[in-house]
Amino acid sequence: MTIQVVKMAKDRAYSRYTREAAALLAKQVQLGRKRRKWTERELADRAGISRATLQKIEKGDLSVAIGIESWVLKERGRIPVSWMS
Repeated sequence: MTIQVVKMAKDRAYSRYTREAAALLAKQVQLGRKRRKWTERELADRAGISRATLQKIEKGDLSVAIGIESWVLKERGRIPVSWMS
């Protein structure tokens, strides 16, 4: 029997401004989804991410890469596609 050891990354210290920005972004994604009457699954499918990742975004989880969050915003139609390049 082989035992695999996985080390967890250390928790990062984020500034208050970073946490506030993540919370604001999270609320915008969630409100936009609800305004369009999309389920979490529908938006996740449109953005090409898992529902679990979308839930992290909507909770303001800072472990989600900003590129994924930008893609979700684009799918919601909140930022110009030109920002994505």
